[in-house]
Amino acid sequence: MQQYWDKRYQGYSQKNKKEIESVQIEKWKYELIRWLPKERTISILDIGTGPGFFPIVLKQMGYTKVTAIDASVNMLQIAQENLLKYGGETPDTVRYLQMNAQELDFEPESFDVIMMRNVTWNLENPEKAYEAWLRALKPGGQLLIYDANWYSYLNDPAIRSQFENNLKIVSSEQLEDYWHGEGVDEALIEEIARQLPLTKRLRPSWDLEFLNQFEGVEATVDTEFGPKIWSREEELNYAATPMFALYITKRS
Repeated sequence: MQQYWDKRYQGYSQKNKKEIESVQIEKWKYELIRWLPKERTISILDIGTGPGFFPIVLKQMGYTKVTAIDASVNMLQIAQENLLKYGGETPDTVRYLQMNAQELDFEPESFDVIMMRNVTWNLENPEKAYEAWLRALKPGGQLLIYDANWYSYLNDPAIRSQFENNLKIVSSEQLEDYWHGEGVDEALIEEIARQLPLTKRLRPSWDLEFLNQFEGVEATVDTEFGPKIWSREEELNYAATPMFALYITKRS
């Protein structure tokens, strides 16, 4: 998976830039401000930062203590370049580290907030990852997860039909096809997805069931999150895999 993202980083970054340069970034700020603490000096960890979307958003919102990790060196490099372009003149407020999302190299209870988007689905051991994230979270801290049932069309004919119909509309309206863009190796990513455990799970039901075993952990889910932040182009590309939000609090 790391090798795949090392090759796809440029195309994925272009997609992120479209969000940053549009009204969508303001939609994200509106949603995040409802859950993030008001204190701007809290410690925040962005897992699987990719081209660095969240550090840019957080920097623009005034948060000054952000750590961003990714397994891909190429992603980290372009994330830093994007922060210089979109995050203002003081990029030193964000620390970038190469790290496996499932094996965090931080002391326990290091962060007030841990957040990510489109990360959990492509992990080989999501159970191990959740345990690592909760361990790194301070008591009273929040874990914000934005994800979807990516590549669920591989296992469900009805979803595949919807997916293919949506892409026909994308083509007819001359919109960008995110599934076949720059750096996307469709055959390779589908083969990888078939081997990932969460491709075969219904989420966020799986997440809630797994989190239920932890004492002092409370979770709220928003299964209608996508339309709150999507453009029409994204809505057509992703309608068959709707985005959800998980807001998890570690009480103790």
